[in-house]
Amino acid sequence: MKDAEETLDEQENNLAKRHNLQKMAAFNLGVAEAVQNKKKTRETDFHKSYIFQRRPLTPPRIFKQEEYSKDLGQQVDQKEDTKKKRQADEDFLERLEQVQLAEDLAKQREQFLREKAEQQDMYKNALETQLRFKPVQVPPREPDHEVLKREEILKRLQEQREEEDILQATKNELMGDRSYKYKRRFEKRKDLEGDWRSAAMSKKEKEMEDRLHALSPSLLLHEQCDKYSRCRQCKRKMKNCGESNIWSESRYIPGSRLMV
Repeated sequence: MKDAEETLDEQENNLAKRHNLQKMAAFNLGVAEAVQNKKKTRETDFHKSYIFQRRPLTPPRIFKQEEYSKDLGQQVDQKEDTKKKRQADEDFLERLEQVQLAEDLAKQREQFLREKAEQQDMYKNALETQLRFKPVQVPPREPDHEVLKREEILKRLQEQREEEDILQATKNELMGDRSYKYKRRFEKRKDLEGDWRSAAMSKKEKEMEDRLHALSPSLLLHEQCDKYSRCRQCKRKMKNCGESNIWSESRYIPGSRLMV
């Protein structure tokens, strides 16, 4: 029951809106036809005119036009100066970012070369230590049981195992340090690339905003005047400069001034 009432109310509202729209359409159609008929009809009555014998002359527009021209020139120069300054700032920031990135890359390369040299020195020292503590080999022509005893052989084997364990631990430590430093350099370079990518994206977005701002209408005086149409009564020419709409002589009374 409630849904049926809501449906009936909605239908009544739709019918009322439809009647209102029909009335508005009929009214607009009548107004448009009246305007077209008025435009098509030719006026036969003369326009009323008024005689001003002591009316002063209309001042020429050349002075105001010169003032407007100066203002327009100042606005255009100011806009160009602002644009050049913004472009110079953007170029300076871009060069600064490039210099900083080059310095960071040079520091990373220098650190890499230094660490590489340190690793080479460590390997060299380890090899020298291994050669220095290398066990004395038994002469090949003499039997082992005549030169060395069993205890000495076991002792030397134990020392060799200890040296091998020390060298293996040193090697593992060096490899761990190297992997950690490489991972650190990789993460740092990745962060720098991310910063550079974000800076490039922000620069592209700023350039797009500047392009959209350049395409959008600005607030210059000569652009503000474009939205105002010309006078449809006198229909002056665009090249008119200082001319007046006052007649110097009337066809009714010679010597008088007539303004329509």
